[in-house]
Amino acid sequence: MQATDVQAEFGPTSLALGAVYGPALQAHLDELDLRDGWYFLAVAHDFLPNAATPEQFLLRTPYTARHRFEEGLDALAERGLMERSAAGEYRITARGEEVFGSAMATVARALSEIDLPVAPARLDRLIGLLDRLVAACLIAPEPAEKPCITTNRNSDPGPQGPPALRVLQYLSDMNSFRDDAHLAAWRPHGTSGHAWEAFTDLWHGEARSADELAEKRAARRFSVEEYAAALDDLAARGWIEQGPDGGWQLTDKGRALRQTVEDETDRLYYAPWTVLPERELAELGESLAALRKGLETRREDAGASG
Repeated sequence: MQATDVQAEFGPTSLALGAVYGPALQAHLDELDLRDGWYFLAVAHDFLPNAATPEQFLLRTPYTARHRFEEGLDALAERGLMERSAAGEYRITARGEEVFGSAMATVARALSEIDLPVAPARLDRLIGLLDRLVAACLIAPEPAEKPCITTNRNSDPGPQGPPALRVLQYLSDMNSFRDDAHLAAWRPHGTSGHAWEAFTDLWHGEARSADELAEKRAARRFSVEEYAAALDDLAARGWIEQGPDGGWQLTDKGRALRQTVEDETDRLYYAPWTVLPERELAELGESLAALRKGLETRREDAGASG
C-alpha cells in the first residue's frame, strides 16, 4: 500500500468519526447559540497560552479576509467569551474556558460511548502508528515553519483521551501538516492567499469569473471586486488568460506552475512518512479502512432500522 492510498483514508475516517459526535456537538452548540462562533473559540484555544489575533488566524488560513477573523473574535468578546486588549489581542475568559470545556466534553463523551468496530489491540496499534507519523512530521526539517500542525497539536487530549478522539486528533494533525506543506510550496510565488485559492479553483475548473469565485467562496468574505483584482494579478503573471467566451482559464505556464506547486506539496508532506516501513504503512491504511467501514456500516444499519 502506498502512502497516497493511506492518506486517502484520512478524510473519510474523520467524517465517519464526525458522524458519531457531530449531532451531539451541534445540539450542544445550538443550546449555547454558539454554532457560528465555535470555530473561532476552538482555534483561539489552540493558540494558548498566547493571545489570539486575526494575524495568527491568517498564518493558518490566508485564504480568508482579515476582517472575517476580527468580526468572529469580536462577536465572542461581546458575549464575554473573549476579552480584547487595547493592542487588538484576544484572550479567552473564564466563561470562554467553561464553554469550550463543555463542548469538548460533549465530543469526548460521544466518542467514548460508542463501541468501536475494531479490536482494542488493533486500535492501540493504530494510535501508535499515527503518533509516530505525527511526531515525524513535527521534527521534519521541511517545511521550516509549521504553524498549522504545531498549533493544532495543542488540542491533543493525551493518553487519557478516548481512543476514537485520539485517532481524530492525529488525523486532524496530518491534515494540518498538509496545509503547512502547501503553504510552504506556494507562498514563495508571492501571491495573496485569496488569489492563490482563486488560481486553484480555476485549475480545478470550479470557477471562471470573479462573480463565480465570490459566490463559491462566500465564507472567505472577499468581494467580487477583490476577486477581480486577484484575477488581474494572476493574468499579469501570465498564469491565466481569458478564453473565447470571456471566462478565465489557465495558460500553459499557469498549468505547469500549479502542478509544480502540487508536486512540491506532496514532496514536503510525504517525506516524513518514511518513518513507517512498508508493512506498517499497510497496517495503518488497513486499520483506518476497517474503522471507517465499520462506522459507516453501523450508521447505515441504524438508518435502515430507524
